[in-house]
Amino acid sequence: MLEYVHEKLRGENPAVEAAIKERFANYGFNVVKPDKPEDAQTLMHVISEGLLDDASPERIADVGFAAYQAIWRGAPADAVDGIALYGYQKKIRPTRSRLGERLPRGRRRGRARE
Repeated sequence: MLEYVHEKLRGENPAVEAAIKERFANYGFNVVKPDKPEDAQTLMHVISEGLLDDASPERIADVGFAAYQAIWRGAPADAVDGIALYGYQKKIRPTRSRLGERLPRGRRRGRARE
């Protein structure tokens, strides 16, 4: 995966490549399958959009990793792509992205305001 990203970015953005290498860890050694390249293609689209939005390299790596991992685990690429792009527009605090975490003012997911 890391070689694929490097090839597509043509070495023009070393900060993004370094952030992706750090964030992806062992996932970076996954091989891009020629018959199922959706995970790599979606990752490159997410990286491109992050660069256009002037997102930090760390943010690009985080959103890209979430998208890649979701597709790798079986989620449809088009749905993941849309959700990832939304992730750049909406700054979500880390505590809100995990189910079961306490939300502000003591509310939990799924409960209406009283």
